[in-house]
Amino acid sequence: MGLIIKKIQKDNIDFEAFTPHTFRHTFATRALENGMQIKTLSRLLGHGDIQLTLNLYCHVTEDTLVEEMKKMEQKYV
Repeated sequence: MGLIIKKIQKDNIDFEAFTPHTFRHTFATRALENGMQIKTLSRLLGHGDIQLTLNLYCHVTEDTLVEEMKKMEQKYV
């Protein structure tokens, strides 16, 4: 992967480096976005405490923010 990152940086492409562990965070975020129960996700990730799963592994994406606001608009506008 190092060669790919060097090529991207050489071409001046805005790119944030990542590790394979990033995929674990992505999985957690997408699982919640698709309705997986937090306790199930936490167990799948091997966490003993769901707070670790929620606070460290699950992120709110821009798409989710927009979609949630659309729900509010439809309900109250």
